[in-house]
Amino acid sequence: MRQTNATCCYWSVATGPYVDMMERCLASARRSGVAEEFHVLSDRLIEGCRCYDAHRVERADGLFKLIYLKAGMWKLLFDYFVWIDADTWFARNPGNVLGCLGRSPIHVPLTTSLSALADPKPMPGSVRTLVAPPQAAAPGSVSSQTAGLPPAADHCPAGGPTEARCRPTTADYAALMVAAGVYNPVYLSGSSFWVVRRDAIDRVVELATHFRAFAAQRGYAADVSACLGYAMQMLCANPEAHRVRAWPNLWASDEQGRFRGEAPERGPWTLEDRLTGEALSVDPSIVHLHCSLGRERGEKGPAAADGPVSAPVQGAEVEYAAG
Repeated sequence: MRQTNATCCYWSVATGPYVDMMERCLASARRSGVAEEFHVLSDRLIEGCRCYDAHRVERADGLFKLIYLKAGMWKLLFDYFVWIDADTWFARNPGNVLGCLGRSPIHVPLTTSLSALADPKPMPGSVRTLVAPPQAAAPGSVSSQTAGLPPAADHCPAGGPTEARCRPTTADYAALMVAAGVYNPVYLSGSSFWVVRRDAIDRVVELATHFRAFAAQRGYAADVSACLGYAMQMLCANPEAHRVRAWPNLWASDEQGRFRGEAPERGPWTLEDRLTGEALSVDPSIVHLHCSLGRERGEKGPAAADGPVSAPVQGAEVEYAAG
């Protein structure tokens, strides 16, 4: 059971154009009365939060979030860590942000129930088909354990696979998750907001890394959303309790661009499921904006919310700067 006096902090990574977004995020939090500390890995100082030197690690697929969590954040003496993307806005103080955990060591907001979809649909990100087909698997290997799944190359058009043209379906993704050990209904998830208990960090990263390797052996590239979603659904006995609809006043992602170029105001609005079209009334304290504020105000940055892509460098160990 989580103790009522548990400590937590918000944390993020913000470099380049994302620094300005992080400053606006932090300002909205303080205006809303959020008192928890913010810890940000950045390439320059951000007033009002604890800043640390951000090593330039590979940002593609968002896996840098797990690298920084494992290499650095666990050194901070908090019981829980709340990740937020830099393009986040606090409409009001969420209060007990840890309430969403229940008895689980991690909370990743779950959206569409893929197991309940009547017809397979193209996956909206999270998992893509690798350009190169997987090698033949040795008996007992990860690939041999997924022999019942449809080949990844089946989703590629004639002429060979290309990263832009090959996309697995929701049914493929659900089957992949089941083959990897998820026995509950499979849900889609993101990675722009999530909460993890400090003593569960090693296990979460282990599970996420395992799923990425498991998917790669089958010919799929899983990003951080898929990997965190897998860890979440492996560690949580009741995934329904972690769906966005279960916490409509906590967090939501503005996937339809409702607040493009403007700050969200308090009050309910309709969130539409991007796969089913199902409408959900939400009034979230924390809103993920998909970089819309930054782009509308003329800032240049990648469209993906997982952070800028930088060249990989050797060494992922985080060195802490004074701050």
